[in-house]
Amino acid sequence: MYPLGEFFMLLKLLFHKHLESVTTQSLWRWAKGIAIVGAAIWAIPDCIPFIDEITVTWLAVSVLWELNARGELKSPWIPENIRKRLSGPRQVDTDRG
Repeated sequence: MYPLGEFFMLLKLLFHKHLESVTTQSLWRWAKGIAIVGAAIWAIPDCIPFIDEITVTWLAVSVLWELNARGELKSPWIPENIRKRLSGPRQVDTDRG
């Protein structure tokens, strides 16, 4: 087994409550996404001088926030309470008596 595969298996063992239905393949997809965002954070500012790391990070977080708001980040291993936090501020129920 490759060291990266062993790392994913360790993650599954550590977070088995949230990772029950997660396969190594889905973890691999998330890792590739994180690697692409990380590469963009460091590569884009070098290619385009007026864009810095903070701008690229802000753009990446904005895209993830939007995808989550549209319901396209429905990963089975993200706990529901964190998903709710990412979806924005809580609605205050004013109809309660």
